[in-house]
Amino acid sequence: MSNSPENFDWDKFESQGFGGGYSKEEKAEMEQMYGDTLTTVQEQEVVKGTVVGITDRDVILNIGFKSDGLVATSEFRDLPDLKIGDEVEVFIEDQEDPNGQLILSRKKAKIVSAWAKIYDALENDKILEGVVKRRTKGGLITDIHGVEAFLPGSQIDVKPIR
Repeated sequence: MSNSPENFDWDKFESQGFGGGYSKEEKAEMEQMYGDTLTTVQEQEVVKGTVVGITDRDVILNIGFKSDGLVATSEFRDLPDLKIGDEVEVFIEDQEDPNGQLILSRKKAKIVSAWAKIYDALENDKILEGVVKRRTKGGLITDIHGVEAFLPGSQIDVKPIR
């Protein structure tokens, strides 16, 4: 079947009604071709998404799934120069909410990747750098890749710290 406009069979199209005159085999083949262009995604997974739109409330991301996903603009405060075409990591919370919308989270993606870095440091005896956020009774609360951690006072230095 040729796709050029000159070879289009209007009689076949009109006689078949809304279906466009495709046989079941042709429809199945087209659905397969369309389905092959889409990425299969798993919930609770971190993937890369491309920014395709930015509104006052949401950032619209394309992750190669059948629908684009929304992430609240507030989750991108640390990226003030975010623009269409940028790639960001997001966490797939739900493939489809009751409105058929793909639910993504950048905040959860950052937490998942932070824990991956922390476990990697544990397994491979690596040193992690953190930022001291505040002092508590027994030590310090530090921020390690966005995860708060307790650093006991006895581990801060070789001699006691006041």
